Amino acid sequence: MFESFYGLRTDPFRLTPDHHFSFNHEQFSRAKAYIDYALVRGEGFVMITGNPGTGKTTLVADLQARLLGTETTTATINCTQLDAEALLFICAYEFGLQVQSNHKAVLLRELMIFFRREQQSGRRVLLIIDEAQDLSVLALEELRLLTNLQGGGRPLLQIILLGQSALRDLIRRPEMLQVHQRIVAAMHLKPLKPEETVAYVRYRLETAGWTGDPVFQPGVVTAIYAYSEGIPRLINQYCSRLLLRGFSLDLHELTRNDAQEVLNELQEEGLVEAPRLKADQAASTSDILWDEIDQGLSVTQPPQPPEPPQPPEPPEPALAAIDEDQTRQEPTAPLTPSLASETEAVDIRQQPEAAAHVTQVSPAPVADAARYLRFTAQPTSAPPNELPADSDANPSETLYAPYRDQYREPRATPAKRFPVIVITLIMILLLAASFLGGMVMTDDALRQKLVAFALSTSETVVTSVTATVQSLLQWLRALNPNA
Repeated sequence: MFESFYGLRTDPFRLTPDHHFSFNHEQFSRAKAYIDYALVRGEGFVMITGNPGTGKTTLVADLQARLLGTETTTATINCTQLDAEALLFICAYEFGLQVQSNHKAVLLRELMIFFRREQQSGRRVLLIIDEAQDLSVLALEELRLLTNLQGGGRPLLQIILLGQSALRDLIRRPEMLQVHQRIVAAMHLKPLKPEETVAYVRYRLETAGWTGDPVFQPGVVTAIYAYSEGIPRLINQYCSRLLLRGFSLDLHELTRNDAQEVLNELQEEGLVEAPRLKADQAASTSDILWDEIDQGLSVTQPPQPPEPPQPPEPPEPALAAIDEDQTRQEPTAPLTPSLASETEAVDIRQQPEAAAHVTQVSPAPVADAARYLRFTAQPTSAPPNELPADSDANPSETLYAPYRDQYREPRATPAKRFPVIVITLIMILLLAASFLGGMVMTDDALRQKLVAFALSTSETVVTSVTATVQSLLQWLRALNPNA
């Protein structure tokens, strides 16, 4: 409703927990650090307690968001008013297991198989139980037995318990001694401090896209703290109704009187759990220096529009004054061959200033000037060619020789197909020989035919070779009769 009126992207004070609005105050940061420490250890219980509305569920949502993409399998149980066996079945269902039997032994076996399979795949298993103060002693004992399961010398399951202050009293009971000894980290979330309340309200507004509209005058946050006593959920409830009032009355500045009117409305509707202080009594009944803490919420420096881009500076003239020292230094920018040629063709007489400056340079041979122009034409990253002054070598062959083929496409080398063809033919012959050999070994008739064919072929070859040798001898005798 009021989001578009105040130019906000979303409602900054929703009662539903949202990890995108997680405000890292002192208590919240310590709880995150304790959870991270326990996850590194990978064993036992983690216990987070706090009064309703202090941010336990938001802490869990932030943890689940941070665990996305990691090697962690998580499951969350919100309904805890169950007996021990029912709690185990809910645990199995949250991990995606379909247990077909109602026997507890079968259920534990399925959980054991699942935990070991996750460990073998390199994943850890984390079970989060919200509202754990409603668990029975037997249910907590079953959870303790699950944390005793090990594989490869390491625990297979780690559990995070979230609950109100009654959970601490439950864990401290004598029969809960074994559970109490397995708690790796414990944290009790407390309400926000006055200065944290101011920072919390500003953070939620800025996260939702607040740019200074509406303005919270001094005293508004004082009334918010007097109503909420630093509990984040009550702060969200109060601020949401305050923005709704500003929207309904077209207010872009919210005052202490507006905050008091919202408090009166909440009391009339019965949404206030206990009588709260009035806005004008909060500062007088507390030792808190509200004049220093609550100075209002506004944008002190509105965002400035970006400066238009500056046009690029014109390039320097191509022909610069040449000093005797500059001839020994590398030029600041490379010149292309065309630019070098244009530089050579400049008529000095048409530029009196340049001509007057050049006349101050000691005369040098023409060959040295040509070497200088060739040096300025080559890229700055390459060293100049060491040519003698009287060298008449072609500059295109000496100056650009190292870079002649730099941008030329490489020639495709002809494919050497002959070895491939020979190898292919050899493989075909070997396959054919192995095939024929297998047929010969299994077929007697074929073997006899091949033997007869080989004998006849050998006789034919011997006869042909004998006739050839005799013919050769006769030819030699005809050439040399005296032999």
